[in-house]
Amino acid sequence: MFTVYDTNAEKGVAHGMPWPTADGSSAPPGLEEGLVLLEELEDPTPDHDPITQEVVDLGWSYDVQAGTAVRPKHVIDLSLDLAKQRKNDAIDERTRQMISEGFDHDNRHFSLSAQAQMNLDGVQMAAEKSIINFPHKMSTDDDGIEYELADQGALDVVYGKAVGKIKQCMDGGRDLKNAVMAATTVEDVRAVADER
Repeated sequence: MFTVYDTNAEKGVAHGMPWPTADGSSAPPGLEEGLVLLEELEDPTPDHDPITQEVVDLGWSYDVQAGTAVRPKHVIDLSLDLAKQRKNDAIDERTRQMISEGFDHDNRHFSLSAQAQMNLDGVQMAAEKSIINFPHKMSTDDDGIEYELADQGALDVVYGKAVGKIKQCMDGGRDLKNAVMAATTVEDVRAVADER
């Protein structure tokens, strides 16, 4: 692709054009005086932290002698408040993801999706009110295999593991978010690493 550059006005007048000659490099005959063709170069996106930084396009830059046009990209830090908000949003998303991964018990995997949590809460409340009878079967993530709860004690163990997994994820997220809120610079926010 190429840019048509007006050397008299010192500006690009057309961008993203296919090269007009078959060899892909020579200037076409009859090109209006003062116009030159510049090869458009791709400026790679610089390394950056997408949570606390943003890449901005600095507009076209022309080098007539080299015969090139490029749109350089530059990395800027977000405001401290926005960086904190984005970092906390990312921590919340990771916390939800970790909870949704569920937990293992007795060689079975149990979901902790929002629906699974509601179902487990419902079973626990029903058991406390003696509405359900034991043994009681509940779903697992293991290809439709059901898990049998022999008694209230077995339910308490499963429920305790579910609550423990959720609490562990929430506590870890809370600690990270407290570190983010205590940050006084964007660099401090960036340094808070969620390695859970």
